Amino acid sequence: MTPETYRSELLQAVSASAGQAPEYFLEAFCVELTANEGQSGRNPADDAAIALDLWGLLCSKAAGDTCVEARRNGMQTELYVVLPDVPFITDTVLMDLTQQDIAITFLLNLTLTVHRDDQGRPGSAETGLPRTEDTIIYVELDPLPEVDRQQLVARIEEALRDVRAAVTDYGPMQDKVRDSMAQMDVSGLPGAAHAREYLEWLLDNHFTFLGYREFDYRDGVITQVPGSELGIMRNRAPASRRVIAEMPSAVQAFLKEPTLLAFSKSGTRSRVHRPAYPDYIGVKRIDAQGEVVGEQGIYGLFTSPVYTEHPRNIPYLRDKTQAVLDRAGLEPRGFDGKNLAQILNTFPRDELFQIDVDDLYRTAMAISHIHERRIIRLFVREVRYGLFWTCLVYVPRELYNTKLRLALEALFRERFKALDIEFDAFFSESVLVRLQFSLRVDPNAEVSIDLSALEADVVELAQDWQHSLKRTLRAADEWRSLGALFDSLPQDCDDAMTPGEA
Repeated sequence: MTPETYRSELLQAVSASAGQAPEYFLEAFCVELTANEGQSGRNPADDAAIALDLWGLLCSKAAGDTCVEARRNGMQTELYVVLPDVPFITDTVLMDLTQQDIAITFLLNLTLTVHRDDQGRPGSAETGLPRTEDTIIYVELDPLPEVDRQQLVARIEEALRDVRAAVTDYGPMQDKVRDSMAQMDVSGLPGAAHAREYLEWLLDNHFTFLGYREFDYRDGVITQVPGSELGIMRNRAPASRRVIAEMPSAVQAFLKEPTLLAFSKSGTRSRVHRPAYPDYIGVKRIDAQGEVVGEQGIYGLFTSPVYTEHPRNIPYLRDKTQAVLDRAGLEPRGFDGKNLAQILNTFPRDELFQIDVDDLYRTAMAISHIHERRIIRLFVREVRYGLFWTCLVYVPRELYNTKLRLALEALFRERFKALDIEFDAFFSESVLVRLQFSLRVDPNAEVSIDLSALEADVVELAQDWQHSLKRTLRAADEWRSLGALFDSLPQDCDDAMTPGEA
């Protein structure tokens, strides 16, 4: 069915029904649905009923309100979302569905200029009527039982409250950062110029601000400043009172360190935009005696260009990576110098913000000494605030597959008592693949790691029986011909054979 035929039949179905909707809404509905042949295989009469339902929801809610419904219709669940248009709505809704492994079979996403009368009721496109921008989302899903539909609606309503809060307070959160910059200008504190430069860079579309709140450090106790909450923090319970002396020594040192900026991760996944753990940037207040007396907490997500931007273009990272290069003292145009620079340039960006110069130097130099050998290496770092551990695994490209990744996840989850794991793989021209595992842990759980034993277990998991057999055959002169024969086997024999079959 062509888009023109579909449009004609849908409008006829609307005219034949008892429902009503203005022409501008139906036209916009048809345009969105027929984009990229979205009408293929669909029934115009059924879609006419959906259009009328969406218009009915739009009319039933007051201007500025949010409406979320999940209905069972035969062998599918239909999700309806109608609310004022703001950024991050659609990706937030889709994020919830994918996080819950709910299969999406159809999606319609429409941003509509709605004409409203003096009472704010949607109507026809008469000249002079006030207009608002609304987002209308319709999703068809696999069938869900009633309890799951209720939970779906509750989750999406909660996520959209975070979206509205973050968008509403976006400007005020940026203003708080500007206030910090102004205080740094007159503070005379060491590092103030560099910290100000970083915050200015942050404001230049490099950070999606989600939340903000302030803390006082007084008499060895950290408390949240009442009324300081902005963005998603308005929808959170206040932070609990924390006694610094009762925290692990590494956390105490992190909190008391008289540096203007501190970087870590929030322990709660974002429900807005993308399902990552938000970045936390602490802007510390330091008194004349050099003691930390408070902190401004900024929560958000670095924008996607940050992850591909060269570190030399990012304040704070520029100085950190240059400090490592200076300490290494390698010839910049030599092999080792260029190799180290490439390692730093492609180092996991979140890690690069959080790791200190000493740890970065030790890790980067150790990575550079791999020298493209097909070996397996593990590098482990505990994030200073105590909520996360990071494991970097370097493994030969030919050994990497999903089975290995899942096995490593299971190993790290057990050893670190991890509550959650994020994973990323980095492929380059190297013969090695870099795997990054970010482990969310319980800060109150005791974790004792034997790094040598852990790396040995990683090596054991990464080896497979065929590669071990090949090495054995190649080591024996009398079996060289058999080893060559084994090398000639098809590549897909890894999946086709098992040790028992060999």
